[in-house]
Amino acid sequence: MTTAIDGQTFKLVHDDDGGQHIHDKTFTNCVFDNCTFAIPRDLHSRSTASHLKFIDCVAASSSVGPGLIDEVIIDGLEVRPILLLWSPFLRHVTLRGRIGPLNINSIPTFVNLTAALTASFAEARAAHYQTVDWALDIREGRFEGFSLSGVPASLVRRDPVTQVVVTRMKASSDGWKTVVPSWNSHWASVIDSFLNDKYLADDAELILVAYWDASKKRFQRVVDGLRNLQDIGVAELD
Repeated sequence: MTTAIDGQTFKLVHDDDGGQHIHDKTFTNCVFDNCTFAIPRDLHSRSTASHLKFIDCVAASSSVGPGLIDEVIIDGLEVRPILLLWSPFLRHVTLRGRIGPLNINSIPTFVNLTAALTASFAEARAAHYQTVDWALDIREGRFEGFSLSGVPASLVRRDPVTQVVVTRMKASSDGWKTVVPSWNSHWASVIDSFLNDKYLADDAELILVAYWDASKKRFQRVVDGLRNLQDIGVAELD
């Protein structure tokens, strides 16, 4: 049975030790203020969030660590200033409606993080995604900012017009930089930042998402920039 939670504010709620299981809840018009979820001590103390819905909620100065996020729908999310997710294990997570700035990282971060722990989470995350039919659905999201690493692009359900894939292999070639037009400098700089990330593997993939804009003209310009990257061969063709 699903529990409905409407209009509540959660302040300074922290899952510092992990091991929690939050499930079968619908949060509507709720505020999460300075909260953290799934910050485990190690792989065995990961928390799980399953069968949850978040409708028109607010995430303020909050973050999500390397827990299992399974069968979760986020429909409209105001974010202040950015929502960071650190190496989450995603399965059937849907983002739709207007979504504030979101950054899904491949690196876990929590107290006493070591190289050995980082490696163990990376191995476990890779094994997890080998068992998943799809991880993330962003087709109906209107994003104010979006960055994703650590989740295979093949497991992300995308809108092929406004959400395109760039592989590190293609981005590392020099040819495209000489032909990308000056009006498309925004996406060129995003790809450069991707290439300069020392934590990413050689086979890393980047999903470029056209950010939502109230101006149809500006939004179309960003979408045209994605098509231009496909035309010059640095972005994948769907």
